[in-house]
Amino acid sequence: MDFIYRNNTLTIESDKKSIVFQPDSILLDGLTLEMAGEYEKWGFLAYAHEQNGNRIYQLRAEGYSVGYIASIVADLSAEELDFLGDLDILVMPTGKGSVPLIEKIEPRMIVTYGETAHELATHMGVSEPAVQKYRLKEVDLSGERMGCVVMGE
Repeated sequence: MDFIYRNNTLTIESDKKSIVFQPDSILLDGLTLEMAGEYEKWGFLAYAHEQNGNRIYQLRAEGYSVGYIASIVADLSAEELDFLGDLDILVMPTGKGSVPLIEKIEPRMIVTYGETAHELATHMGVSEPAVQKYRLKEVDLSGERMGCVVMGE
């Protein structure tokens, strides 16, 4: 699974199929997910949940549980946290103020982007620069500490 960031858009490429994370939806290999519900295409299973104007997603790709929060939010309701469940990877734009929410979600890895993503990385002790492409490795999810990858141009 490859994470690619170009033109301010984050994409996961998997087996020549793609998941494009857009500001208000997900493009699941050509299928736009912009309403709450359950979706499946080419082996990708996705769920969309909407509450109080927040739309969040939970998907399965290559056996990994991936959550997507489209905007910087300070907190989620208990129902939204339950919807996300046990995540391998959380994808969301972040800043230093995102730390309490990320600690509640407890993903094994966070893939972040945006103007303030470096604030989270600095808080987590990550000093690597932003990358345009990142290939997920199993070891990334097996550590004691939560992994963090900052995507950028």
